Amino acid sequence: MTEPVKLGKPDARGNYKRDLGWKVQDGQYVQHRFYVGNDPTAAMHRVERLEHLWDALEATWNERRQSGIASPLHLGDERPVWNHFTLVVAMAVARGDAEVKIDPAADEDFAHALHSPMGLAEWFGKLSALVAGCGVRLVLTPEGQRVANEGRESIRQFAARKIERARKEIAQAKKEHDAVPHPVVSTPNDGETLHKALDAFADFLGTKYVTRDGITTPAGKRYQRQTKQIKEYAPDMPLSAFGLAEIDGLLATWQRRPISNRKGTPLSVETVRDVIKRIRQFLPWLHRSPFNWRLPDDYAPARISIKYTAAELSARAQPHGRRTYKVDELCTLWEYASPWERLLIILGLNCGFGAAEIATLQLDEITIDGPHGHYPIHGSFIKRIRFKTGVYGEWMLWPETVRAIEWMKRRRGANPETALVVTQNGRPLNQQTAGGSRNMRIPNTWNTLLKRVRKDFPDFRKLSFNKLRKTAASFVRRKYGGEVAGMFLAHGRVVTDDLLERYADRNFRPVFKACRHWRKVLGKMFARVADPFPTSDTKHNPSVTLGTIKRMKELRQQGMPIKAIAAEVGLHRATVRTYLDK
Repeated sequence: MTEPVKLGKPDARGNYKRDLGWKVQDGQYVQHRFYVGNDPTAAMHRVERLEHLWDALEATWNERRQSGIASPLHLGDERPVWNHFTLVVAMAVARGDAEVKIDPAADEDFAHALHSPMGLAEWFGKLSALVAGCGVRLVLTPEGQRVANEGRESIRQFAARKIERARKEIAQAKKEHDAVPHPVVSTPNDGETLHKALDAFADFLGTKYVTRDGITTPAGKRYQRQTKQIKEYAPDMPLSAFGLAEIDGLLATWQRRPISNRKGTPLSVETVRDVIKRIRQFLPWLHRSPFNWRLPDDYAPARISIKYTAAELSARAQPHGRRTYKVDELCTLWEYASPWERLLIILGLNCGFGAAEIATLQLDEITIDGPHGHYPIHGSFIKRIRFKTGVYGEWMLWPETVRAIEWMKRRRGANPETALVVTQNGRPLNQQTAGGSRNMRIPNTWNTLLKRVRKDFPDFRKLSFNKLRKTAASFVRRKYGGEVAGMFLAHGRVVTDDLLERYADRNFRPVFKACRHWRKVLGKMFARVADPFPTSDTKHNPSVTLGTIKRMKELRQQGMPIKAIAAEVGLHRATVRTYLDK
């Protein structure tokens, strides 16, 4: 996990809880609630082990789905789920038990396994490997242990026959090989090492996190880069020497935040958290991989605290307005922006959309000049489920936002894509590049706008595009409170009562009121440009900055000839004449 374990408030009895994973109940998928005790330290430790167990279950399910081979563990068809046995183990972890007794006969669908010693032994071995590292030891019931022992003996006999047959085949092949003279060729050492295992793990990540087209996702590429970082800071060694002390040493190295080879400063806390998560994913993968390595019996993931330095804490202090734009800055951005850039700005300010929300906005989620359908009001709205959180949200659109959407619809023409915002080539903005990288069209567009502004205002702040979302949300929270701001941002939890969302619908009318109020505050921004979304297809982001154009017109009004103006602003006379004639 990229974030440390956080516990919510305990219930009335003082117990902490954690909803994790899925199970099938009454034909539907629901999350299971685990109670992890009333001691905060022990509760955090148990939650971390539970999350480790669920990550291992998901990884096993994904591997089986990609291979197309049915899993004897029965971890779900459509998605990974807790089954009877994994849930028994998880509940033991939540209680803090040191071991849990497994009774194969407890599940009617699995009772037949008792009649197959080899099948039971194989199943119990795979279940034990799945839960390795979660801090609990599996113990079969006496009857199950007897049958499993018979199965292990059968497996050993079968393996012995296979080994003996392989030895005979190898001996025969060697005899035939020695009969023919061959030149001596030196071969590299093929021993299993830590770096080879990390390389194989990186290859696995590239096949696990893929799109439908088989291209590695941006997340998968990021995980591969993190695996490469592990390799850079970990000395290579035989896997046989990679034991508990070496695992602890590797984690301790990252907890101390190693020095970046590029910057010469300690790696960021966020980077270290991500890499530690990748190490914890690597260990159970290596345990289940073809490599001859197994997790130490006494290995148990412990919570790792990563500290900021005093200087970093001081730099992280966020005084008011540091993460948000001022209205005067928004006025400048609006004036310097092209219609395409203004579309991004207004969706960020009106609806609190970031780059991901804009890229996934669908045409059928937009209502222009019509009844709301639930409230007795008329207007233009966006109603959608946020892609990231799965939370439903509604926003009332400003007249300028409607004009921006209509401008985008004219530009996209009869494109069959369902997304509103597409490139000039008709591609949606959430589509990966040919190399599988994340689409950077919106961040790159924003950086281009900032460069244009900073030519005239060198001290203009360089805030990211998603700071528009924070700017709008900060205003809504300041004027209308946290609950309305949470609905404006389409966050999953906007109140402290976990059950309220299940019993009561959200009231979006305060969100609409906040949108109208926010529009009034931005009135002078819209007044900067008379026609922000013209119908013409001419270029609207000139290479010459607005400040330079204003300067040329001022000098011309003072009676200065074009030749002198060109010398003053550093442009060709023909360029000066072109802008003065507009």
